Amino acid sequence: MNRQLSLKLISTVLVVALPYTATATTLQQQLTKCASISKDKPRLKCFDQISLKPSQQLVVDKQELFGFESKQTLLTPEKVLVEVVNINKGPRGKSTFTLANGQVWKQTDSIGYRLKPEKQVFIKKGALGSFFLGQVDRNKKIRIKRIK
Repeated sequence: MNRQLSLKLISTVLVVALPYTATATTLQQQLTKCASISKDKPRLKCFDQISLKPSQQLVVDKQELFGFESKQTLLTPEKVLVEVVNINKGPRGKSTFTLANGQVWKQTDSIGYRLKPEKQVFIKKGALGSFFLGQVDRNKKIRIKRIK
């Protein structure tokens, strides 16, 4: 895996809660230092030492990873409530939804679904890794897939 990609992945997935006065910038500096090591074993050992320090408690931001279950082996919530910021209609009538939390989801079925921006919606897990988008006050929902 590319070192810069692994550094970005580690820094975005991990949120560090430090009981002392250390800040997240020190973790970023430590990760950058480890990423600059050219040999595989010493680089891995450096990352392991950072993640196993007793003064740091590593916590995964599960809501940030919602929708990427196939790419991550983490427990995520069953349902997320979020506001729709932007809706783009594709050439085949399928919509792409940009949410307030920065996630982008695309409609995968061809069911018509009217929705205006700035509406509160829920995204719910379905069977076999599928997801559904709907509104709390409506009974209709559509199948979606996270693209960003």
